[in-house]
Amino acid sequence: VKLLENQPYVESVYEQVNAALLEYTLCAYPQFPDRFSQILLRLPELRALSTQAEDYLCYKHLSGEVPCNNLLIEMLHAKRTCI
Repeated sequence: VKLLENQPYVESVYEQVNAALLEYTLCAYPQFPDRFSQILLRLPELRALSTQAEDYLCYKHLSGEVPCNNLLIEMLHAKRTCI
């Protein structure tokens, strides 16, 4: 990640979040002990879908099919200017 100032802290919080999600899935879905790993396996698909949705919105905006004051377009512009 660009401009990340405190990588050890971010990694620590990431591990805490993973541990909390694992604990939650084991408690909430004891009949599905592999649910946590199934959720993690879906993350790449969600990232790819997110990228496709961004590209689609950008295309629709550039072709004039979506108004400039649309909240999704504003969010897309904000994200792309930060990258």
